[in-house]
Amino acid sequence: MFGKKLLSVVGLLFLGSQIISVEAGCAPTLNGDSCEPVDCVDDDAGKLYLVNDVKSSEDFRVVIEKEGSTIKCTKEEGVCGVSVTGDVCTVTSCGLEDNGKLFIDGGKIFEVSVTKKTDKETGLPTNQISRECVLKKKDGNYCKTAGGSVKTTIDAFCAGDDDCTSFHCGTNGECTPDVDPRSCERTSCQWDAKNKIFTGCNNGDYLIVEETPGVDGAPATVVGLIEKGNASAGNVVKLYKCTGTDGLKGCIEVEEGIEVGYYKNAGSVLSPYIECNGSGCSPVDLREEKEVDICDGSNNGVLFFNKVVKICLDNSKSLSLNGVFTGKYFMSMENKNLFGEGLGTELYAALDVTDKEIHILKENNLGKVGSTLEMYRYANNNYKIFGKGERNDLCISKNIVVEFKLGYCSASPDVAYYSISQTETWE
Repeated sequence: MFGKKLLSVVGLLFLGSQIISVEAGCAPTLNGDSCEPVDCVDDDAGKLYLVNDVKSSEDFRVVIEKEGSTIKCTKEEGVCGVSVTGDVCTVTSCGLEDNGKLFIDGGKIFEVSVTKKTDKETGLPTNQISRECVLKKKDGNYCKTAGGSVKTTIDAFCAGDDDCTSFHCGTNGECTPDVDPRSCERTSCQWDAKNKIFTGCNNGDYLIVEETPGVDGAPATVVGLIEKGNASAGNVVKLYKCTGTDGLKGCIEVEEGIEVGYYKNAGSVLSPYIECNGSGCSPVDLREEKEVDICDGSNNGVLFFNKVVKICLDNSKSLSLNGVFTGKYFMSMENKNLFGEGLGTELYAALDVTDKEIHILKENNLGKVGSTLEMYRYANNNYKIFGKGERNDLCISKNIVVEFKLGYCSASPDVAYYSISQTETWE
């Protein structure tokens, strides 16, 4: 709570390259984790100080807040960084140990300078801190870490820090991402334009193909595979499925029975899935790599790339689509997504995930006279569903078991929706 409020307060203070310091007058003391404000008043709320911890003899950042009539102070645990809006650079939560750190934000590279004030008369340290955020105009190759700070690519290599995104920054301070190495990869399943055949495809592979429609009853002509975007004017986009043999008919159009969902695209690395929404199919362009999982509950059913391709199942829950985590998984249907309209309540539908397809689970026994459906289904903390024959894989000591209860059957009538009934840690 304190850290979040601090960012908003400090963000208003440290603009551009100006050095802004905290006014003297309030002197918080820190003893371990116990923080005591001394001579602090309302005006000190939101101010940041450095105080010495007598146990560890290390400096800590402390923020002062007022809750009702009580003045409180607490350690500030924020991540040092900069944020950029236009040409305005804002320092956020940077302490003395962050002096000299580099950050890439807004397509530019910045250096943070943090110094502790010294009283001019006594020469003694004070509780005031100065911060500045300076545009770094230096040509070079840099890696941006998950925390936002950067180091040169050579430093990253020698330190063994391989988990970073590389940029090149010019002498004007502008930074551009390096070429995505995935763009140099090719899948084995391709359209050979010279010989006009499909080659290297496995049985069951899917492709997104551009065709030129035939004239006067003539068959359509394959133009090639679509990496991203739409077909050229006059051409059409088709979903193809492969038989595992090379040749013109090695992959053929799926003319009917295309379910809404995702199909693994065997013909592209940067668009690894094909999305079919009931009216057409298109490649899902995932060349933009996310630094963190983006699932916030409003984007369930959305694919994104973070080390591997993932799909959002619920708030802070995602499933890696690397061919390992197959099976049936519950996904929240609270908001509208590819698989259906938002139901406005905490209802979940089951997804059937294979190494080549992702569809909503169709309940084959719904809509039949005398048909039955399981009232309860059980899943782990990642929402993977375990059947009765798999209970020994779920009911393991310390495992979280999530019970889902049947709540609604659609009028389709082939989809059943469940809600979370209770959660228990199995002993």
